[in-house]
Amino acid sequence: INTLSSQAIESVSLRPGDGKAVLVEIEMVNAAGVYQVDNLLKAKLRDSGLESHIRIVAVNTKADDELVERIEL
Repeated sequence: INTLSSQAIESVSLRPGDGKAVLVEIEMVNAAGVYQVDNLLKAKLRDSGLESHIRIVAVNTKADDELVERIEL
């Protein structure tokens, strides 16, 4: 799942946040990318001291894969 999920991430951009200091926008091409966001990135942020300053929005840009359209942390 690691290889498949990492290949699902199309792009990542960092922007000033609205309400939180940083907005991390992640574009995925299929739902396998949720593993990267929810299991790996979320785990790294937990107890890092940065959780309250970062908003993560991951969007599935592939129209034919409707399993997961959007995830926010």
